[in-house]
Amino acid sequence: MASSVLQAGVPSEETIEKEAPTPVVEEHLPVPAPYRLGPLKIPNYYSATAQVFIAGFVNFLAVGMFLVLTSLGGAGQLNATTADNANTILYVLFAVVSIIAGPIVNAMGPRITLSLGALGYALYGASFWSYNQDFNSGFVLFGGAACGVGAALLWASSGQIMTSYPTESDKSIHITLFYMLSYLGAVVGGIIPVAQNNNNTAAASVNTGTYVATTVLMIVSVFVPFALASPDKIIRSDGTRVVVRPAESLPRELRNMVYSLKKDPMFLLFLPFGTAALFYAPFQANDFNGYFFNVRTRAVNGLLYAIAEFIGCSTIALLDWKIVPRRTRAICGWLMVLLMVLIVNICGYFPTTNSFRGVPYTPPMDISSPMAAKYMTLYFFYGFQDGVFQAFAFWIIGVLSNDPYILATYSGLYKTFAAVGAAISFGMDAGGVDYMRMWGSDFAILMFGCLCLGPLVFIRVKDTSMDTPAPAVEAADEVKEV
Repeated sequence: MASSVLQAGVPSEETIEKEAPTPVVEEHLPVPAPYRLGPLKIPNYYSATAQVFIAGFVNFLAVGMFLVLTSLGGAGQLNATTADNANTILYVLFAVVSIIAGPIVNAMGPRITLSLGALGYALYGASFWSYNQDFNSGFVLFGGAACGVGAALLWASSGQIMTSYPTESDKSIHITLFYMLSYLGAVVGGIIPVAQNNNNTAAASVNTGTYVATTVLMIVSVFVPFALASPDKIIRSDGTRVVVRPAESLPRELRNMVYSLKKDPMFLLFLPFGTAALFYAPFQANDFNGYFFNVRTRAVNGLLYAIAEFIGCSTIALLDWKIVPRRTRAICGWLMVLLMVLIVNICGYFPTTNSFRGVPYTPPMDISSPMAAKYMTLYFFYGFQDGVFQAFAFWIIGVLSNDPYILATYSGLYKTFAAVGAAISFGMDAGGVDYMRMWGSDFAILMFGCLCLGPLVFIRVKDTSMDTPAPAVEAADEVKEV
């Protein structure tokens, strides 16, 4: 896929160099002072922390509720086929639109693209609300398509914000903040199906109230992005301004994307890792949680999965431990991800030997069943793996550059390949591939992606992405009182 992107309509090398984006010139300004509310310090509105928080809150409402539905298995339906078909469409469009999502963000800005992205998630939630009432599968397929386009826009814009707004010395804490908010949304949202399906011990669909609550929260997320400040008004903690180039035509933006890849071809080693980032989703949600458990236990598992994601992504904050060189931190993080993938997925082999496509697990496992604790613990660590994997991926993207333009491009390409992997995997699941092969393909692609990432980490990651270190700037003396 990468080759087709690079070959289709690519201008000559001389043209690319001539039309390369103008280099960013950093300006140093007084650091915005925090607001004070009694003994509390609240980040200034124009700080990277405040802006990442707002973007993360969009994910809290939109992506968090989406994760609630997917973690239930089949989006909460007894038969996962409709959800699989919708998710296949979702991730195909996610992949296609993500190719141009970075240029779209650069041209339209993060506020509009985040809002449009959240709208796609809201339509996805509404489609399952409708399906639970009248089994309108056409609306579900449309919801999947809308969510695919929306997800591409949402992740390219939020990826740009969380990787380019902070300084390179505190990127991991901001990426962690962003992902913690996303997964906190799944935790809070996960309480909804647990409470509403507590007495449902059958192998059935969740009740309509679950879809009503998640959809309403997704709709709210459409309006939150308009609270974001203009990117050119953001001042980082070292006094540098986030420099955003003027919007250009889409063809020019696409040529600039090609330039970014030609300038740093080692980024291609990241793409197999990106492909693995969502490949395991249907196996974990549908073929494990949706297969072995009844409704109320699936709901509890979904909540535990979200808590595990929250804990997992928080470990990436350790990668800002400044007494250790950044390259060393990157290597340690890569080894942690590699070992985690190896251990968790080998453990997943054993229950898979007891699952058979087309043969229901009877009776479905309840939270009170003797074997439930072991299987639920494994599902918890599947969630932990996901939290670490997703946050580490964006941290690696963030250490490759400080340029918002390049980082929007990298974020879009990452989600392109992640969506390709998910589309293939959901297609396999909808096509009835047996569970052992689903597990084997997950494990193989995860390990291949991790091994491909190794050379990028060892060779490409440096202790700084800046040509010259930025001088420290003291915070402004004036403190605004609230």
